[in-house]
Amino acid sequence: MDSTPQNGHTSPHWEGNCSYIKDSDASGSCRIPVRALSITWGNDPRYWQWVTLGEDGTQFGEGTMLQQVNWIEVTGKMDLSLFEKRPNVWKELPGGEFSISNSITGGNVEFGIFEVETDRWKGSMVLAGIKVNPKTP
Repeated sequence: MDSTPQNGHTSPHWEGNCSYIKDSDASGSCRIPVRALSITWGNDPRYWQWVTLGEDGTQFGEGTMLQQVNWIEVTGKMDLSLFEKRPNVWKELPGGEFSISNSITGGNVEFGIFEVETDRWKGSMVLAGIKVNPKTP
């Protein structure tokens, strides 16, 4: 990631900016690019670096490449108002599912990627973003 402190902060951590989140499209999908996620050590180019993604089938133009860390923590959240309310319809996240009750009028869904329990070094992962899709009946 670039080494310029974000929002005037000198923190080594990348603070996600939710303004990058796109409203859901006609299919009900919502794309959350990597710049909308908070990444521990993400503002330090020794650990994470911005990369341009080619025509590899991703729907995100850029990502961030994990150089090497032993503590991965990436978190994000999205406003439930991005989703169309449909009774008894689930939304799918890789690794999990959630549903929105008709009685819920607002709030956020929070999610994350964590591996903080081992001393093993991790690297070479490219994170472009997260896509949330409606579950097909």
